[in-house]
Amino acid sequence: MCDSEHYHNAKVSNTKEFITKAEKVHIKRNCNYSKIKYVNSRTPVTIICPIHGEFSISPVNHLQGRYCPICTKIDTIRKMRSNTDEFVVKAKKIHGKKYDYSCSEYVSAKDYISIRCPDHGVFQQIVSYHLSGNGCPTCNESWGERKIRLYLENHSIDFRTQVKFNDCRNTFSLPFDFGIYYNRKLLGLIEFQGIQHYRVYENWEGEEGLEYRKK
Repeated sequence: MCDSEHYHNAKVSNTKEFITKAEKVHIKRNCNYSKIKYVNSRTPVTIICPIHGEFSISPVNHLQGRYCPICTKIDTIRKMRSNTDEFVVKAKKIHGKKYDYSCSEYVSAKDYISIRCPDHGVFQQIVSYHLSGNGCPTCNESWGERKIRLYLENHSIDFRTQVKFNDCRNTFSLPFDFGIYYNRKLLGLIEFQGIQHYRVYENWEGEEGLEYRKK
């Protein structure tokens, strides 16, 4: 067998091997591999989606589960909608009918989500924080927090409330009252400490409570 014939047969063998593996990975997608000309794992090949037609993708990415970009986008939207609906059900069990979730789009438990308060409008809150029983920060804010919020709003400063970090915790994550942002990047944090952080108050668990808050 000459070198050219050997190369041709090896190429066909790789193509067949790729198609066999791809069909196992995407068994439910019914992709058409008739236009495949396999070169190597990184060189894009043409695959035909039964719904949206041809698309190009590298073999390695396709074998890792990636497929038609339009189908992917549709599946992502459906998943987000499903996750949002699940979030709304959980949130209503905790908060009842207090909040409007029509503007909410769920991404993950660690991300912010938009929630509408009937008294103060839309606010952003981390999903897990809201599902832990926390609600509208304006409804629950102290006089000091209110002054800070109004200052930030009046000066058109981009901010979020109750900002948490995984590595800033005691038993649980400790939220900061305000996070200051510019172009979506965190610039600084503001934590307003009420007088109960510096004095003993019996309705704040006395001296034991003060020592705990100092942590």
